[in-house]
Amino acid sequence: MVVIRIAYLRSVMFSSSTKAERTILKQMNKVLLIILIAAGFLPAGICQEKFTIDGYISQMGSVVFVNDSSNATRDYILHNRINTAYYLSENLTAKVQFRNQFLWGETIELTPNYAENFAKDNGFFDLNWNWYSNKNTLFNTQIDRAFVEYTSGNIEFSIGRQRINWGRTLVWNPNDIFNAYS
Repeated sequence: MVVIRIAYLRSVMFSSSTKAERTILKQMNKVLLIILIAAGFLPAGICQEKFTIDGYISQMGSVVFVNDSSNATRDYILHNRINTAYYLSENLTAKVQFRNQFLWGETIELTPNYAENFAKDNGFFDLNWNWYSNKNTLFNTQIDRAFVEYTSGNIEFSIGRQRINWGRTLVWNPNDIFNAYS
């Protein structure tokens, strides 16, 4: 059985979306469905012992007031993360994790070169690209983690593109203001 965890955190309002935005959302649904179906066709033994996939989908809306509410800027992000892991042996694991972001709103329209800047990747490999963009809509995918991990007893070694945690504490970490605790 493939481990699939998808949590839909908040419903998305599509009443004000354009035809192009609805088309992109349908394409995103197709990509997610293809991934889920492909995972379902993996042999059962491999799925139980070798491969896991999980992730989440969330929607975030924002309103920015510059001087008063008549100058408000409205933006929306539909964010999805997919984490995959393939267990090559008892000690060796390959992991690929990526996120898809569908953004629409006035900031894209008001900011020059927003889509081009959003797709920039300063890593060794360019693993960030825009699938679609127009004057107020952007669909982007980024492979932000791809690494091989070796563990044996108290030894843990990983190589590749990965998130670096700046430290661990029980309640609060003054060194790491970027990564949230749940």
